[in-house]
Amino acid sequence: MKLVTGRSHELNWMLSELLKYVEARYLQVKQQASRVNKDYLDRLFWKDELHQFQTQDLLFTGVIEGVDSAGRLCVRKEDDGLESFAAREIWYVI
Repeated sequence: MKLVTGRSHELNWMLSELLKYVEARYLQVKQQASRVNKDYLDRLFWKDELHQFQTQDLLFTGVIEGVDSAGRLCVRKEDDGLESFAAREIWYVI
């Protein structure tokens, strides 16, 4: 970290602080999973906006509607209805 910031850091303190945040989020997931899911969906990039996407063999326009229980991105294609995509099966076209 010193190479990046140019100053020394107390690693034990940093680890302790990081673990506090990890534990707090873990407890939140454990106790309020639906709220964590809502927070995630509220921050999902391009959610509820019409954009172009690309798969290995198709360029299409669609709207991200969310994420399914398997963690796949759910996109409503302009022409074909709702479809789910795993990681690296779909790309944003910017």
